[in-house]
Amino acid sequence: VAALENLADPSGPYLCGPAPSLADLHVAPVMAYFSDTPEGQSLLAKSPKLSRWWQVMSARPSMAKTQPN
Repeated sequence: VAALENLADPSGPYLCGPAPSLADLHVAPVMAYFSDTPEGQSLLAKSPKLSRWWQVMSARPSMAKTQPN
């Protein structure tokens, strides 16, 4: 989480800038499971750039339609 937080673009909504990239699409499925755990929620709360990114990614229609149960 710390590595992704450090790498995330501070100005763009996505990890690498203003548009989604392969990086976003690779990390998003893992984050879907990770963010459902207490540990993941705690770490995301301490990672503002990654939290902002996850809010943007999880709101995308493709992510909303494929959220794991």
